[in-house]
Amino acid sequence: MLSRRQIERMVAAGTHRRMVERILANGRCGSEAARARLTDPRAATAAGLGLALQRLCELSYSPSEGCREVSRRLMRLQRPHGLFGPTEEGSIPGSAAAVRGLHDWCGLLHEGDPDRRRVEGAMKAGLRGLLGAIDGGGQRAPDVAELAIMVWQLGPISGFRRVIPAFLITVGADAAGQSEREDDLFRMARAAAA
Repeated sequence: MLSRRQIERMVAAGTHRRMVERILANGRCGSEAARARLTDPRAATAAGLGLALQRLCELSYSPSEGCREVSRRLMRLQRPHGLFGPTEEGSIPGSAAAVRGLHDWCGLLHEGDPDRRRVEGAMKAGLRGLLGAIDGGGQRAPDVAELAIMVWQLGPISGFRRVIPAFLITVGADAAGQSEREDDLFRMARAAAA
């Protein structure tokens, strides 16, 4: 089990790919498809920080400086179109992890916290960016594993179902091949969509 201190050290060292692998291996998702997409160089920074923020929020009962620092690093990765990533294009799977991390962080922030508005704005822009990516938005269309990552990460967020088209909710059941249906990622996406 990863401790808060271990995660904070990986964040400080910038070992994002390793952070994704360690967090996924510690009870998140054992899927090779998820690991491959989230450790891709275009996704690893946003995915690592997003997953780190999710885990840090689970370990915290109130706002912590570690969470605050990770959220600020994450928001610096947000592109004008809303997606997160180290390149101008951003990353769909990295953005899904980032939005979920910001959502979890926002749940710990008090109404009067000066960061709350910025975090909420980044979450909304991230959801709009993901919707734009699905609708074509000038980028390549996400593959079925990227859609499953979106559903797995964002399915539990109440506003997600209002923003993202309904076909995403069935991604694990209808769009995946038999081997993908047996993959941990697609089981988790179906559970998150239920």
